[in-house]
Amino acid sequence: MPTWPYPRLIAHRGAGKLAPENTLPAIEEGFRRGYRCVEIDVGLTADGVVALLHDAALLRTTGDPRLLAETPSADLATLDAGAWLHPRFAGTRIPTLALVLTRCRKLGMQIFIELKVGRGQDAQRLGAAVAQTIAMSWSGPPPLLISFNAAALAAVGAADSMLPRALLLGHECPVDWAAQLAGCGACALDLDHRSITLERVVQVHAAGYALLAWTVNEPARAAELLRWGVDGVTTDVVDRIMPDGSAAE
Repeated sequence: MPTWPYPRLIAHRGAGKLAPENTLPAIEEGFRRGYRCVEIDVGLTADGVVALLHDAALLRTTGDPRLLAETPSADLATLDAGAWLHPRFAGTRIPTLALVLTRCRKLGMQIFIELKVGRGQDAQRLGAAVAQTIAMSWSGPPPLLISFNAAALAAVGAADSMLPRALLLGHECPVDWAAQLAGCGACALDLDHRSITLERVVQVHAAGYALLAWTVNEPARAAELLRWGVDGVTTDVVDRIMPDGSAAE
C-alpha cells in the first residue's frame, strides 16, 4: 500500500464541539490546536452551490426549517449558524465549500470532505459539483472525498478520476467491503472505530487499501488504533487528543 499522504488525526466537523461545527471558526479552532486536517460535511443548495452542513435540514444549527436542498445559496448569508452553540458565536455563517477550500489552502490544512446525500440531495449532482468546486478552488495534494453513498463517490470519480475517495461504513462491516470499495473507485475504507480490530487493519492493508476510523473520543482508543497502524483517526475532542494522537495533559 502506498504511503498515506494525510495527517493521522482529523478534527471532526472542524473543532465542532468547541466552535460551531462546519464553519470557519471551527476549522480555525482546530488549526489553533495544532490540527492540520479537518473533516467537513457538504450538500447542495437549491441553486447548486456546495455548502457546509451535516444535516439535510437547516433547523438544528440555524433554526430555519428548510432543507439545504430547497434553500437558495444567497439565503445562507442571512442565517445565524453559531448562536445555537454559544452567544459569542452569534452571526457565524454557513460557508460555501469554495470559501473553506480557499481558507484551508492558506492555513496549510488538508480536508476530508464528506458528501451527505440526505433528503433532497442527488448523489450524482453532488459528486460532480464537489469535484468541480475543488478544481476551481484548490491546488496541491487533493482533499479526500468520503461518503456513505457509493454513487456519490462514483460521481466524483467520473468527474475527476484523480480525486481520492474513501467509503464510509458503519458498525457492521460487510463481508463484501473490498468489492464495495472497488465499485466506487475508493482508495480507503472509513469505518466506525468499534468495528476495527488488529486483524481488520492487517486485512485491509493486505488488500491494498488505507483504513480510517471514525469517531474516536477516548485518548486510549485513539492511541490503540494508531499503534495498530490505522491510517487516520477522526475525533471530536481536539482538546483531549493531541494532533500526534497522544492524550492532552
